[in-house]
Amino acid sequence: MELIKQLEKDIEECISVLDKGDEDLIEHTARVKIAVYDKKIEFNQLAYKPSYESLKIILGTLEKYRCELLDDEKRREEENQLREQNINDYKKDILQYQEKIKSIESKLEILINKMPNNISITANMGQSQQLSLKTEINNVFSDTKEKVKSGDIDIDDKEDILQKISELEKLTQTSSSEENKEDRIKATLRWLSTKSKNTITLLMPLLEIVVKYLLTKQI
Repeated sequence: MELIKQLEKDIEECISVLDKGDEDLIEHTARVKIAVYDKKIEFNQLAYKPSYESLKIILGTLEKYRCELLDDEKRREEENQLREQNINDYKKDILQYQEKIKSIESKLEILINKMPNNISITANMGQSQQLSLKTEINNVFSDTKEKVKSGDIDIDDKEDILQKISELEKLTQTSSSEENKEDRIKATLRWLSTKSKNTITLLMPLLEIVVKYLLTKQI
């Protein structure tokens, strides 16, 4: 911004000197402007021979340089506005994820307190219900893995994410205590909170359905 202001002053000076028509002053002004801006601007070779015409060339070059700087300044302002908007959007997304995390944690509390551990899904659900829920969770795991492997989504380290998905998948297949499963899911939530927005968006639905599945086994 300071450079733009200085350019505007020098442009006004060149116009004033040209209007006066004093050849000595014109040549002096041309030499000074060349010396000041030679490292910043590429001048036409005719500008280096101090005269009325060379000062006009210098003036035109300074005006063009000013316009370029103004365009750059405007572009920077637009980029800053866009960056600020993106930050605000990200903050809103984080608040939504925090609410989802709270929801999952509340379900986890139900998961370990709702019923004794020895009640099996067979005793509480029909065979068709078991098959439907198992098919749903298998599809979600398969779809999530495919999205990670495809590379269509800009996410963190793929191998690390695939390993976490495998860990969650094992939780739905093993018979370990519900307290242990709760600890594993909470650990995954803490891990997920350090990841990018895209990674959170990808894995949060998977976490939700895992908790839903484990909770249903205890109802």
